[in-house]
Amino acid sequence: MAWGAGVVARRAGLAAVLALAANAPAGDRDPILWSNGEPDWVSGIHAERRLSGVTPVLDRWVVDDVVLPGGGTVTGFEWWTIERSAFDWIGLVDLGILAADGVGGGPGTIHWEHLGRSGAARSTVGAWGSYGVQRYAVSGLNVRLPAGTWWVGLRPVQQESGESSYWATADDHGSQVYLRGTGWFDGVTWYRGSQILGGQVFDVAFTVFGVASGGPCPGDVTCDGRVDFDDIDRFVSALGYPGGVGWPHAPCPWLRADCNGDGTVNFDDIDPFVGRIGAVCP
Repeated sequence: MAWGAGVVARRAGLAAVLALAANAPAGDRDPILWSNGEPDWVSGIHAERRLSGVTPVLDRWVVDDVVLPGGGTVTGFEWWTIERSAFDWIGLVDLGILAADGVGGGPGTIHWEHLGRSGAARSTVGAWGSYGVQRYAVSGLNVRLPAGTWWVGLRPVQQESGESSYWATADDHGSQVYLRGTGWFDGVTWYRGSQILGGQVFDVAFTVFGVASGGPCPGDVTCDGRVDFDDIDRFVSALGYPGGVGWPHAPCPWLRADCNGDGTVNFDDIDPFVGRIGAVCP
């Protein structure tokens, strides 16, 4: 597809999503702080804590990176898994955020962790062969993250059922997951996913909700101090200026359209931009 055609197609999709957003009740959703996208329908990676009664019998983590150039406050998560109907979820999830101070910038020190959190929502959103595709969602968090790279781990907790939960993979964003847990080498060291998954490189599907801190206001491409419907046309325009070359709306920076904080402007910024509608700049 030619670049121009791609912009037109995404503009139509963006308009449809914004029409829905405009009709949503105020406060119905938090802004998107980071989005890795939805499942790519390629694979899934085993991630769960499994109990027999109260005794842990399996403990596997998958983490993927989040880059926040200006930092932010996390208010919730959403992620997708692949599970058979016999998977016995007990209504609890484990959440973790680790600093990128491990070997080679990988996961290291635990910055924040909540094991066995209740109140998560789980819904079936599709099917993949004999598996159901589940969407988990957690809200009501208040986790402050300084600027930098962070590793996020999300997983359900189940009673032993003979079935497993696999975190759905997403299109590669230039990095890869890390894995740790039962049956993966020594079980306690973080390993690159490619070391365990036969050389394959995967990201996983998830969204981080929250509020970016400080710095320029992502999505405010008119530089009027807020993100609103006046920014839509200029945001779509920004998608057509790779690297900001030729951007005609100076002095309002092209990078204001970078709504997922990865340092560029592309189609991955569309969902985060939609999530920013209604934001007031600090």
